[in-house]
Amino acid sequence: MANQTTAQIATYFRVCDRTRVRYADTAADSDTVILMLAPWPETLWAYRRIWDQISAVGRVVALDMPGFGHSDQPERLIAPDAMGDFLALLIDEWDLGAPHIVGPDVGTAAALFLANKAPNKVTSLSIGGGAVAFPMAAGGALEAVIGAPSLDDVRQLDARVNISAADESAAPQATEPQVHEDYVSAYDLGRFAESARFVRHYPEQNKVVQGFCRRFRSPRSSLPETTTISYRGRTTSTWRTPCRTASPTASTLVTLRGRRRPASTGASFRSG
Repeated sequence: MANQTTAQIATYFRVCDRTRVRYADTAADSDTVILMLAPWPETLWAYRRIWDQISAVGRVVALDMPGFGHSDQPERLIAPDAMGDFLALLIDEWDLGAPHIVGPDVGTAAALFLANKAPNKVTSLSIGGGAVAFPMAAGGALEAVIGAPSLDDVRQLDARVNISAADESAAPQATEPQVHEDYVSAYDLGRFAESARFVRHYPEQNKVVQGFCRRFRSPRSSLPETTTISYRGRTTSTWRTPCRTASPTASTLVTLRGRRRPASTGASFRSG
């Protein structure tokens, strides 16, 4: 089972903005493009169980965003606003047109900054679980990481032990050892602390997100009524609703060129 799961997604590296990015790309000849941003503290393998399902819709590109997974970690990009700029550049360089963005967890803030900067580069957002509400509401391990006096405090954590425990339910070591190790190795050897820079920007940047979220409104829908988004084995239908900023537990699908719909992805930061 582990080998079959691992074989579903072929991963590659490509340089964008002087940064080596790990990605997967079905390279399908389709006008529909779905860009999937990996959650934290996992990697693009978080989408392995729905890869075939989503691939049937069109071309699918999945990313370990810079700072996360096995991509490079340039400090200049590990912040929501900087990541939005980076994604706009990547969409152009990789000729992705105006993709549907799937961005649970840390992908939420990045996707919102992208949509604010370059709405013409985004068809829809499926986002949530990113603790991007303002005033910020975070708990548990995420709150501790954001509120730590310095990154040195985060560096003192045993990342391998903690990430292994956090991801055990998502990728059990006994049944999916390769995926489990992919997650753990992505944040070992100081990489977890570097990735934490991103969420430590939330206190000041969530206020910015709150300010521009209300712009994402449009009278028409560009997504079919049967559109579904699934994450961690749960598939949920989408439906119409007014746009709102995502809370730590709720998820929202914002259709920039159509009606706004929420979808619960079940994405969240877990520390075990």
